[in-house]
Amino acid sequence: MNLTHYPPTVRRIEAIDPDLDLDRYSLPRIAAAPIEVDFHHLDAEHLPFEADRFDTVVSTFTLCSIPDVAHACARFDVC
Repeated sequence: MNLTHYPPTVRRIEAIDPDLDLDRYSLPRIAAAPIEVDFHHLDAEHLPFEADRFDTVVSTFTLCSIPDVAHACARFDVC
């Protein structure tokens, strides 16, 4: 739901969601987004991205669903 709120300077994001059932909501939004979205079905505790890859991390309505928040955030030093 955040895709329409990014400023024009944001051209591409990586998005993750482990829940395949939510694709019916997220995929149409991604298709209509004004920016490029690389979408992955992943859980936050096992992200395959190297440290320091991203400029910014945005989390919306997710931390309450992650069993080990400290572990999920530690690689990116965001919590």
